[in-house]
Amino acid sequence: MRHKKHQHHVFGHCPMCGLGYDSGCIEMLRKGERFTVVHAECSRCRSSAILTILSGMLGMVTTMGMLSDLARADIERFWNASEITSDDVLNVHVFLEKRVSRTAEEGVLQSGHGTSKSLNYADA
Repeated sequence: MRHKKHQHHVFGHCPMCGLGYDSGCIEMLRKGERFTVVHAECSRCRSSAILTILSGMLGMVTTMGMLSDLARADIERFWNASEITSDDVLNVHVFLEKRVSRTAEEGVLQSGHGTSKSLNYADA
């Protein structure tokens, strides 16, 4: 009697197509004392996932995954980017607010309902 060789997939299976992740499609991103973060790309459907492997007490291992459209290089770029501050958020808000106001003014002027005035957008 022949026994089929079963392949065990330590990192689980692709949630999109069900194929087991093999070691060739896994790249380690970060490693800590009790965790490892890896990027996995399915060799069949090319979907990507970010997996976190946590090692707990008594040898328990937990794997958590999240589907992603990011390539490894994108993930590294975001991890190495500087932190977004509250000032950054406020600056974007002010920029967008000026842009929306400018667009609204242009719409009024183009429709003929506004006054005839010179608009200066140099500081927006």
